[in-house]
Amino acid sequence: MATTVVKTIGAGGDYSTLQSWEDACPADLVTADQIWQGCVKNQVFSSASNLLTISGTTVDATRYVELTTDTGASYLDSASVRTNALRYNEANGAAIKITGAYANAVVVNQNYTRIYKLQFLSTGTSNGYMAGLSVNPAGATDYCDIDRCIFEASNANNASGFSALSLWGQNTKVRRSLILTKTTYASGYIAYFYYGASAYNCVFASLNAN
Repeated sequence: MATTVVKTIGAGGDYSTLQSWEDACPADLVTADQIWQGCVKNQVFSSASNLLTISGTTVDATRYVELTTDTGASYLDSASVRTNALRYNEANGAAIKITGAYANAVVVNQNYTRIYKLQFLSTGTSNGYMAGLSVNPAGATDYCDIDRCIFEASNANNASGFSALSLWGQNTKVRRSLILTKTTYASGYIAYFYYGASAYNCVFASLNAN
């Protein structure tokens, strides 16, 4: 059985940035017989450019990279979770935010990657492709699992490049998550799903407002 190697990410953690955690991952998790788990602390990671790219590691169905939250750091761990509005709120738990155009906060180009219990926000205002999370933009990533996350895009001035989540790949799925957009453009997208990607028990919504 694979060993789960747990590392914390954020102030006072094992790694200060999301990318430094990924960069430290062994090149071959199958040989190492490990799951490389990053646990994000209760803080906001924000940038106008990409914050994390997961790629280049040898993985399989039982040995993979997993990004989740530290103990008590998720919006699901908030003391008022049952009464909080179901949308992105940095006060409620760990969050990842992209503020620029033509960029995604987190990019996954690696099979079997798992992402759980995080909040994602895209706020760029130009007409450029962007999302909080983009899985498989390179076109060769499958079997990823996204669960219990919040994705919100408030790029109110954006048009066709606008989405909260982008998923490509065979058997890649998002589950039990909220995918929400705010835009005044009829051509804006809530999410992109291509090449076998799917959604289960999710809520998709467009507020169609600034």
